[in-house]
Amino acid sequence: MSATARTFETDPHVVKAMFAYRRHTGSAVADFRRRLARDSDERARPTISGLRRHTRSVTTETGYRNGDPVYDAVDELWFDDERAARHAVTSPWFEALRERVGADPTSSAVFLVDEHLIKRGEIRDGGLKNFEFVKRRPDLSIEAFRRYWHDHHGPLACHIEVMRHYVQSHTIDSEYAGGATPAWDGSAITWFDDLDAMRASGVSEAYTATRNDEANFLSAPLALPFIITTERVLAG
Repeated sequence: MSATARTFETDPHVVKAMFAYRRHTGSAVADFRRRLARDSDERARPTISGLRRHTRSVTTETGYRNGDPVYDAVDELWFDDERAARHAVTSPWFEALRERVGADPTSSAVFLVDEHLIKRGEIRDGGLKNFEFVKRRPDLSIEAFRRYWHDHHGPLACHIEVMRHYVQSHTIDSEYAGGATPAWDGSAITWFDDLDAMRASGVSEAYTATRNDEANFLSAPLALPFIITTERVLAG
C-alpha cells in the first residue's frame, strides 16, 4: 500500500447519522458537484455540539453513465451518542447543511445507525467507497435480519479479497419507534483501491456466493441500490 493508506476504528458508543441525498430536479450534475466542492473547501463551516467526525462521499462521474444513481452524495456524521445525533438532525444547523449542499428534501434520506466493523483493512487515499442500501426481508424481525447480516453474510463477503475494508451500518431501534419505517434498514459500505479492483471483485466466486446469499435476509428486488463514491473528510 502507499504511504497515504489509512485505517479507522468503529466505536460502539457512537451513533452515526447518514444523510443520503440527491440534487434538486433540473440541477445539472456538474453544477451540483461544484457546489459540493465549494462547501467541502469551506474552513469556517459551522459545527454542532457532539459532532465527532463528518465525511462527504460524492458519486463518481462514471456513476451517471446509465442515468441518475439512487443518490448523488452521502454525508456521514458521527456523534457522541443518540441524543446528540437526534438533536443535530432536527436542528436549524442540519437544515442549513441541507440548504448549503442543495439537497432535494423529497429525495433525501436521513437515518441513524450504529456501525459494525466486518473487515479491517487499509484504505488508500483516492480509493473508491461503495454504499449499498438495504431493506430486510419482510418475514424477518429486525433482530433476525441484523443477526444474519452480521454473523453470516458479513463473514461470507470477507472472502472477496480485493475488498479492502467493510463496515455494516445498522439502523438503530429508535428509528422504528411507534411503527415508523426508516428509509433503509442499513447500509453496507465497502472500500476498494480503484475501479479495476471493484470490477475484479464482481467476477469472483466469493462475490457470486455473497450475492446468492442475499435472498436469505434481504427484501426483493435484490438488485440493491448503490453508489460508488470518493470520500472527503470534513471534520474529525
